[in-house]
Amino acid sequence: MSVKDLNILYTTAHYPYPPIGGDRSKQYYLLKHLAENNNVTVVSLDKGLEVKSENIEEMKKINIDSYVFKINHTKGYFNAALFSPFGNPLEIEFFRNPGFRNKIKELTGNIKFDLVINYFLRTAELVKNINSKKILLSEDCRSYYQANTYPISRNFRQKMIRFYESKKLRKYESDIMNYFDVTTAVTQTDLNEMKKLNPNAIIKILTNGVDVEKYKPGNDNNNRKDIIFAGKLDFWLNRLIVERIINKILPGIKKVHPQVKFHIIGANPEKYFFRVQNENILLHPNVKDVVPYMQSSAVFLNPHIGGSGIQNKNLEAMSCGCAVVTSESGANGINIKSGYNCFIAVKDYDFINCTNQLISDTSLRNFIGHNARELILKEHKWDVIYNSMDNIITSILL
Repeated sequence: MSVKDLNILYTTAHYPYPPIGGDRSKQYYLLKHLAENNNVTVVSLDKGLEVKSENIEEMKKINIDSYVFKINHTKGYFNAALFSPFGNPLEIEFFRNPGFRNKIKELTGNIKFDLVINYFLRTAELVKNINSKKILLSEDCRSYYQANTYPISRNFRQKMIRFYESKKLRKYESDIMNYFDVTTAVTQTDLNEMKKLNPNAIIKILTNGVDVEKYKPGNDNNNRKDIIFAGKLDFWLNRLIVERIINKILPGIKKVHPQVKFHIIGANPEKYFFRVQNENILLHPNVKDVVPYMQSSAVFLNPHIGGSGIQNKNLEAMSCGCAVVTSESGANGINIKSGYNCFIAVKDYDFINCTNQLISDTSLRNFIGHNARELILKEHKWDVIYNSMDNIITSILL
């Protein structure tokens, strides 16, 4: 059921335009859908990616008014250090912002909002007391994420911060869900972990979508070659993934297929990625479009580390008909059948064997890629996600 004629206040810590990365893409497409038949106002913080005036103009083109407030990093870290020991987790206190809070107060004083949608936990604190129906697009279970990542953190300071956050977030996530009519998660794993924290909360799945017209197979699947990984290259977990590929997996692949090259594609690469470049390891920084790489590669290799959220990069590669080899956590939230529409590997030698098999066998590679594309068309087209979103909204408004 489509929702119409609502006044919707949408709040976020990540401005949705440009739609780069899984979080911004999801927000942009959801907002574009909601703005077709409703009045939508966005209030956003701006932490990293600069929000330019032309970005705001692009959102106006889809009938969305935006208000953006710049985060001062120094003040954010000061707030986190000062207030978190006595209050909320670090990642919540970092996003304290009087301008954001005052704009919310002004807007809610002048407009009767039928619905408030808040993306992610970081701004939930700033809107939790608004007297409207409210949806928290929580995405993943943050305490579960921190609990899974602090053991693999190699920096002692980072390890301790993540351990601290995992404890603080358990209570915060449990409490914050009480202020929202519905909380959403991207995977069943995240939903289950949230339910452990708050058994009384209403939690529903709202998975991620893919622009299947953009991310589509190329014209020559039989001549795919090489292996790729794509992701944000200033994100520490992605560096760990690439290090594992280069040091543990790639040598085993090169023994069987010495001609194969490994392509690393992504934004804002750290110095490490430039250092590891050679004739067999090729870095493609800040490319305008990753699709041609996914259309021409034999294997998308993603030995993901962690336990929460969904791997948008896997969805996009599968939509392009590129055979994906990933970990169990990389398959989280995707209806993957290993050996049918993807390969799930555990040990390094599993990744090596699966990748070598796909490079050698064109028929198998095409079979996996075709079935992967069919899965995306069935379960991750944006129309499917829109329908889920409309049903969630309708469930709390009726």
